[in-house]
Amino acid sequence: MDEDILIIDNNGLYFKTVYEGAAVEETIDSGKLYSFVNAVITLDNTGSGIIVFIVSTDSGVSWKAWNGSSWVLVNITNMEDVKIKGMIVSVLQGISEAQWTSLGLSDKKIRFAWYMEITSSTDILKLKEIRVNYNTM
Repeated sequence: MDEDILIIDNNGLYFKTVYEGAAVEETIDSGKLYSFVNAVITLDNTGSGIIVFIVSTDSGVSWKAWNGSSWVLVNITNMEDVKIKGMIVSVLQGISEAQWTSLGLSDKKIRFAWYMEITSSTDILKLKEIRVNYNTM
């Protein structure tokens, strides 16, 4: 198996502008994807900004977050549910390859959505990059 990296950044095709209180989603579609190794997030966060992530393996039909012991369903149409159940950066980055495998990637696609919120005009919250490391067959 080889390890590949997919980068979603603010200079690339995969980045979408995120607005306060919105859930934005991106799909990684790689027919070569065998197993998911990890995700690495780069952001600027000064102040009390909030960013959380959820994932989907069925093209956005259902959304899940890792709660420390299992994948739980998240209602993407309910921003409060996304905010409460979504994964903070340290949780997302701490998910092991085995835990990613338990999510199921049978169709070789994974979709990320994120919720961002700032409460003060002095807060700075910018998602710069989502780096996805995965193994290929």
